[in-house]
Amino acid sequence: MKKFIIITLFFPCCLLAQDIPYRDSLKAKLNNNLTDSAKYVTYLIISDNYNYNDPDSAVYYAQQSIRFAMKHKENLPLWVDWNSYDVLGKALWNAGNFPNAQECFFKQVKQSEAINDTMGILRASNNLGGLNIEEGNYKEAIRYLRRGLPFYREREDKLMNSYFIELFDYLCRAYEKTNILDSAFHYAQMRLQLSMKSFGKQANVYSGILFGMIYSKMGQPLLALVHFRTYLNAVRNNPVQGKDIIDCYYEMSNHFERYQQTDSAIHYAMKSFGLSQKCKFKIDILDAARQLSRLYEFTGNIDSAFKYQTIMIATEEEMFSREKLSRMNMLVFNEQLRQKELEMEKQHQAELRSQRLQLSVLAIVIIVFIIAFLLLSRSFIVSQRFVRSLGIILLLITFEYIDQLLHPIIANLTNHTPVLMLLILVSVAALMVPLHYKLEKWTKYKLTEKNRLIRLSKAKKIIMETEESTDRKRTKQVLTE
Repeated sequence: MKKFIIITLFFPCCLLAQDIPYRDSLKAKLNNNLTDSAKYVTYLIISDNYNYNDPDSAVYYAQQSIRFAMKHKENLPLWVDWNSYDVLGKALWNAGNFPNAQECFFKQVKQSEAINDTMGILRASNNLGGLNIEEGNYKEAIRYLRRGLPFYREREDKLMNSYFIELFDYLCRAYEKTNILDSAFHYAQMRLQLSMKSFGKQANVYSGILFGMIYSKMGQPLLALVHFRTYLNAVRNNPVQGKDIIDCYYEMSNHFERYQQTDSAIHYAMKSFGLSQKCKFKIDILDAARQLSRLYEFTGNIDSAFKYQTIMIATEEEMFSREKLSRMNMLVFNEQLRQKELEMEKQHQAELRSQRLQLSVLAIVIIVFIIAFLLLSRSFIVSQRFVRSLGIILLLITFEYIDQLLHPIIANLTNHTPVLMLLILVSVAALMVPLHYKLEKWTKYKLTEKNRLIRLSKAKKIIMETEESTDRKRTKQVLTE
């Protein structure tokens, strides 16, 4: 059901994002007698649909989805919590409310970690990385994004692959902004390969912006322009690609400025600014206004430079006021503190696990030594029941040791699914029991043979002592006679 809801949210809404009657029909559905899951999904689809041209409405419907989820929590899966904050955070991000978006993504991380949800943790890492890229905190973005890399492996799941495509996209952008072009090119290639593998050769055009940015900085302007224009020709002003089209125009403006083609740089900066205003993406309005102010100042057009500088200052004050920056820093500090506490707890659990393993090994060695001593000793007879009891204790301690040793591996393989973990441990026990039975049979045989030899030795000794005593008595009697 989890994948059904998320696929329902992200794929059909992308195909129908420009269909306003479809959006109105979804709103009408909210008044029908839908199941709780269907109604929840409808709120999310409407919110995501508005993300492309009306972030404020996207925020409203995302908030409605959270209220609905809290009211009907008993009828919805556990992962609904992080999924709701994922959608709300993105809507707030597009609306330019970065502090609230960041708070939503931190909640998403916490809720995903609480239920060991790989998808939720990966999505939250991507969101925090992308948000920090737009804030200009590129090193912090890389730190968040690299948390998702351990989850990556070859798979046929297109949904998870789409999240890894997003991860590689953000990593490429972060490294490109820090001028580490080798790493940027590496992740751009990984994004290209995975997108083509998952969605076909036609998906290669969506990496055009990344390669355009990289080749522009590598001193290959013609190749950069080929990639930029290939992307724009492929999307053809598709509203679903609005955010990326704005980004492409902005990067083309940077490209032409880099190669001192000011008129072309202004042209594409204006296109980026106009589309940003139409879609109400504040961070893109800020970037484009800053770009235009700088370009017009360079050309000596002071009036236009002042106009866009005024827009830039107003937008920057709205998005990054001292109060908002202080709040964002506090949120980051609290999250870092929480992560340190989690790390300390993990270290404590690791120490406890190490202690349990050491105690288990010590107990196994002691019991094995006792059993070996009893089997090899020729001085006394040992009860089979006693050795059998020691064998059962040894079996239980050995199973506990194997459980402690394999638990992290099993947990990662099964994604902490209790039923699968139980099946694996039952399989291990099924292998151990026959082995224990064979060892117990061999031990009984050796013990029986040892006890027989001891009894025989004692019997011989008693007979010899009896014969010696009889001989002494006879000798004494003969001497007496």
